[in-house]
Amino acid sequence: MIIDAFAMFDRDPRTNISITPNVLKKKLSLHLVEHALVCSLQAVFDGHRVGNSRTLSVCQASDGFFLPAASVNPLSYEGGEAEFRKLREEGFRALALFPHLQHWSWRAMSAERVVNDAADADLPIVANVGNSEEFSSACKVLGQIGKKSLIRYSGRGAYSIVSELIEAANRFPALLFDVGCMAQSGIIEHLAKVLGADRLCIASGAPLNFEAAAFFSLAASRLDNNKRIEIESANICRVLSLCVPEHPTPVSDIYLKMKNMPKIDTHWHTGSWQLVEPRTSFECVSEDLTEFNIQYSCSSSILALNWDIEAGNQETLNLMDQDDRVCGLIVVDPWKPETSLEQIGEYSQNPRFVGLKTIQDFYLDREPLGLDHTSYSPILEWANANGWPIMAHLPGMFEAAQRYPNALFVAAHSTWRFDKLANLQNVYFDIATSSSRRSDADFQGLVDSVGDDRVIFSSDSQLMSPAWTLGKLASSGLEWSVITKILSENAMRAFPRLASLREKMDDR
Repeated sequence: MIIDAFAMFDRDPRTNISITPNVLKKKLSLHLVEHALVCSLQAVFDGHRVGNSRTLSVCQASDGFFLPAASVNPLSYEGGEAEFRKLREEGFRALALFPHLQHWSWRAMSAERVVNDAADADLPIVANVGNSEEFSSACKVLGQIGKKSLIRYSGRGAYSIVSELIEAANRFPALLFDVGCMAQSGIIEHLAKVLGADRLCIASGAPLNFEAAAFFSLAASRLDNNKRIEIESANICRVLSLCVPEHPTPVSDIYLKMKNMPKIDTHWHTGSWQLVEPRTSFECVSEDLTEFNIQYSCSSSILALNWDIEAGNQETLNLMDQDDRVCGLIVVDPWKPETSLEQIGEYSQNPRFVGLKTIQDFYLDREPLGLDHTSYSPILEWANANGWPIMAHLPGMFEAAQRYPNALFVAAHSTWRFDKLANLQNVYFDIATSSSRRSDADFQGLVDSVGDDRVIFSSDSQLMSPAWTLGKLASSGLEWSVITKILSENAMRAFPRLASLREKMDDR
């Protein structure tokens, strides 16, 4: 049995993202969810009393599938412990708080009063936080109360809070943590090992987050049955006073289908970003390529991107020598154009190097460097003369793609910033992002704007597991025929050398 530790229904007026209770139930059931703790978005944006009434009526009509969570906005709170005891008597299982949506601070005295009154009424708190500062503040405030509380991080880049999460868990033993936004390969099993599986839960955050991202990440984790039961249901059951199941839930059919479909992953790395990344070894790379049926991956070196292009590009070659499914992206440095051209001259002779890679906004501390900066000119002139692709972030790409029409450009992390580039036919769109927010990944809008043949599968692994991107695609509403093109076919247009490699493999 899987229990979704938090989801929502109705409409977010900021983004117009909405879902009805019936559709939410159908979507969660696809992932074998049997119960979900929920609240109405009306309680967040309109008023907590009218919204809580809406939540309760929906849950009462759901045959037990939905479990009601109340919400209170400290900015309009004048109640007391009696108000929270009344919520418990009405059947509410928890209190959900939303500082980033309602513009209040955990440091506010009114927020302290809400937290204390809820604790006195023995009403567990689900803290929904949207950035690292809110995360730390929520952990300190709720941890000191000493009552069971669930901390839900729902923002971008959850990989950046892992060390903070571990420290908070060590300081405050009553806190539980949602791992639904943890994207790194191996991060769930790592946290279960260092903290104990009894400190973790799984929440979809639907509809504001892509629901399958959380469940795919859990399905991909290498956990034994006992740890899996704890995370998928047992821990939140104890908080909500539900019966604890005895057996783990099998992985869903939709996860197996997405995992087993053939793929080309165009965005992979060797090395570490100096974060908590449990699976960065060459052996782990090969294991994950097999696990997710990735026929080819396009890998670049973090060492080359952050420090030394010569040593880093050699690292990419070393990985390619160990696994013939790995193709290389030659990292270039705008401050070293001559060395970059030497690296291109050396590695482009190897047919398994299929493109160039840079992170242009890494350079300069005053403002991000654009790809159209003159320091990139010799590199882009070579790419233009040879019809080569270059993967980069977005700053300056529009100008560079116009200036060098024979080069191919891969816009990394472009799921919500694609409009300006949509009409440039030499630009392809990489869908790797650290966020599972629907507002950060308009897949249907992307396909509608650029066509279904210029969107390419990319995970940014091992920083983000392929399961993470696959979960978002599975929740996107795209047709299966389009998803198939994204997973494999389109990469050969963006990286023409991949097509040659596949032809040679087919001829064997």
